[in-house]
Amino acid sequence: MLGRPGNNGETVAAAATSAGSRSLASVAFALTAAAALAGGGIAAVLAVRGGFGAGSSVTALATVLAVVAFAGFGAATAVLVRTDLRERRLPNRLLGVTAALFAIPTACAALLVGQGERVVVGLLAAATGFAAAWVAWRCGAGFGGGDAKLVPVALFALGWSTGADRAVDGGLAGAFGLVAGSAILLLFARGRRTGLPFGPVLLGAGWSGIALVAFG
Repeated sequence: MLGRPGNNGETVAAAATSAGSRSLASVAFALTAAAALAGGGIAAVLAVRGGFGAGSSVTALATVLAVVAFAGFGAATAVLVRTDLRERRLPNRLLGVTAALFAIPTACAALLVGQGERVVVGLLAAATGFAAAWVAWRCGAGFGGGDAKLVPVALFALGWSTGADRAVDGGLAGAFGLVAGSAILLLFARGRRTGLPFGPVLLGAGWSGIALVAFG
């Protein structure tokens, strides 16, 4: 029986599309895993340099909690960046899960080792950042609602990492990353004021401050 003309071509095209989708999914998974490993590694360095101590089951638990939280935040960063670049939005559910799964274990880790000031600094940074981001959003500065909700998440992570001792260093590094990233984004935006993917810029700024505290 003769098939309809074009069937073979359609089959080949469908197979190529499927293979391309699988390849992209593999790359996305690899990047997410790499981001998780990087986040966990940074948390381990922060724990060692932050005086979490060693030889105690309590400090070991605190370190594990911090590593798991930062690994999750690293993976979430990869997902949020990919989503914002592709869809130009940051889903509320993803933001909420990211915030909860980072804030709860890191707060517990800090309290276990008697470093509750990390939580206080993180909350102050998050509150201040959210107020500024909300104003920018309402003034139509190119921010979306998702961007305004992402700011406190990134700033809590930065504030927790710096604590009170390194708040200035980490804040300056994060501010520099934010300015540089925003300048690059606006350069490529070509005059557009809406639908700009600020998520990668905000997350990059937060991680730049965290990395400076960990390795600087």
